[in-house]
Amino acid sequence: VSRCLLRHASTENFKRSCRDSLKMLLIIAVVLLFYFLYINSCKPRGYPPGPVRLPLVGFLPYIKKECFHKQATQLSSTYGNVIGLYFGTKANVVVNGWDAVKDSLLNDQLNGRPENLIYNIIFDGKQRGMLYVEKDFFKEQRRFTLHQFRNLGFGKQSSKEVIHEEVNDLIKEIQETEGSILIKDVVGVSAINILWALMGGKRFSRSDDRLLHLVKVVNDLFSSGDVSCLQLMFS
Repeated sequence: VSRCLLRHASTENFKRSCRDSLKMLLIIAVVLLFYFLYINSCKPRGYPPGPVRLPLVGFLPYIKKECFHKQATQLSSTYGNVIGLYFGTKANVVVNGWDAVKDSLLNDQLNGRPENLIYNIIFDGKQRGMLYVEKDFFKEQRRFTLHQFRNLGFGKQSSKEVIHEEVNDLIKEIQETEGSILIKDVVGVSAINILWALMGGKRFSRSDDRLLHLVKVVNDLFSSGDVSCLQLMFS
């Protein structure tokens, strides 16, 4: 009888110990969960003001599917021209207004590019081309590009004549168009046509199928948010 009582007592002690251990593990798990959520909802010290950062998702649930630039303009009326946002776990800074954008572009500390997995795979992590280069290599490429453009007439009287001619055709097309137009399409045609005229010495008709196709491809690539294929075109 005493042996059975001892066995029963030891069994009860073991069950009680297991329950206590489970309770402790549950408490630790809850504390770690709240700590994880807290860490993923905090912003670094000195980070620009902006909407509340939700854990893991950040500002993503509040993004409107269309016209994010309009939403950013609305946010700037509350938080100022420099807004700190989190898209998921990635920190982002949105800049609004001419002066703020100009200061950002002239700030060497902001001379960087985000990580791009597809780009790293294609180019083995090396900096190539113009779109995804940064720091001193970007300055070198920019200096070289501007030098070549100047040799082709960029900034000289000949380039001004090309630009004026293209702008006149653009204004004429807008005036003759009935109804609404897509600014990105008509301006894209002008931009590419001017560059082609400076580099190739020839302007295409604004209705040229090849020119319109090229503009569509460029717009689609930038709209998709992945310009890796576009990088291949200019590398």
